[in-house]
Amino acid sequence: MSHCVLIFEKETIREAGLEDIHKDDLIWADFQDPTEKDLKFVAELIGTGIPEIKEWFKPSQRPTLFQQDDYSAIFLGFPVASNKSIHAHPLLIFVSKDRNDIITLHRGPCLALEKVHSYNELRNLRVFKGGITNVLLAILEEVVDSFFDNVEKISDDLENIEGHMFDYKNSRNVMNLTFTVKKSLIYLNRALIADREVVMGIERQYVKFFDEERLGDFRDLSLKIVQLIEMMTTYRDIITSTIEIHLSAISNNLNVTMKKVTSWGALILVPSLIAGIFGMNFEYIPILHERTGFYISIILMVSSVYVLARYFQKKDWL
Repeated sequence: MSHCVLIFEKETIREAGLEDIHKDDLIWADFQDPTEKDLKFVAELIGTGIPEIKEWFKPSQRPTLFQQDDYSAIFLGFPVASNKSIHAHPLLIFVSKDRNDIITLHRGPCLALEKVHSYNELRNLRVFKGGITNVLLAILEEVVDSFFDNVEKISDDLENIEGHMFDYKNSRNVMNLTFTVKKSLIYLNRALIADREVVMGIERQYVKFFDEERLGDFRDLSLKIVQLIEMMTTYRDIITSTIEIHLSAISNNLNVTMKKVTSWGALILVPSLIAGIFGMNFEYIPILHERTGFYISIILMVSSVYVLARYFQKKDWL
């Protein structure tokens, strides 16, 4: 659990406490893994109940935005990478009406917010001087950029998959990575589509308290999200084609293997047939009682193997 409160007063930015949220200065309070006490504080601040916030905090919460009496509520999805795949976790943002403050809540670390916190002093001053709309815009831009970072990782994974597409020995690992990437693409694409609707809603002034002169910046941000969605769609097509090609290659390799096994079986079959004929328990078999009978049978066996081997090599079956 941790929280960070930044306050902009007298042309400077400093860290503050939760009690400073009630001041008139521009304040950003970020809660990571909030406790019951933190949730109670936020619930009282925005005029809602703790159960509602917990409901919004569920991983299944879809990005959306709506208007409270004193706050605009903006829910986004931000990417979180794990060992298995990339998921989208909910980011709750509340922007006040009367006071100049913005509150963010999230489970686990959010790299986008960490980047905003790590801005140098000059850049931070520039962000906070632009008002609460500019702070929100900086957060949203970093969230979108974090999607771009994960897309680059997926692009590297795709190159790795394509490089091992015909590696039959590591087929299991290739398929595991392929399905992991495909799962990540599905999760990210779903989150991006919902995030785009949220940003477009801000642009269309579905929520209040924002600087109308900065709405064009939200339009540019929605275009970036559209670009990301198009990249996700392209990568999904690539990964689907890759799966089909890999499975076709495995099937073709299996056919080649079966063809070779059949050819080797035929090489053994004909000598076995000759040996079986001469080994039958009949009294009158040609050349059976001749002194050269054994050598003739060996010559027939070797000749049959040689002829079949040459034929199969010519057909590329061996």
